[in-house]
Amino acid sequence: MPIPTRHREHIAELCGGQLIVTCDRDRCLLIYPEPTWLEVEARINAMPRANAFARNMQRMLVGNAMPVEMDSAHRILIKPMHRDYARIDRKVVLIGQDNKFELWDDAVYQKKLGDWGIPEGGTEAAPADESMATFQW
Repeated sequence: MPIPTRHREHIAELCGGQLIVTCDRDRCLLIYPEPTWLEVEARINAMPRANAFARNMQRMLVGNAMPVEMDSAHRILIKPMHRDYARIDRKVVLIGQDNKFELWDDAVYQKKLGDWGIPEGGTEAAPADESMATFQW
């Protein structure tokens, strides 16, 4: 999967193309620059293990985190276990979310838009840049 052009230079400077992919409870994947992930991971691991919510967050996010490297063509390889979890088929949506990306199967994302009260195809109201991009897998 290619990283959008507008983010490539920043990712290269920030982490040398070293990224972390993990699972999110919404059935999408989260993609963090490695230094950002290390901060997130430390906060998650500092949560009290006696708390069931904290344990589940640790299991979901930390337990499924895997490093990936952006190649010379600015692509990353999403592992089969992550593709299976997010139900990624062929068409995906990559959304920039502050310090990370969310990677969604397009069909799952379109359903979520409806669940969130946004009409299907509601992405046309998004800014005309690469902060949200749809790719063929």
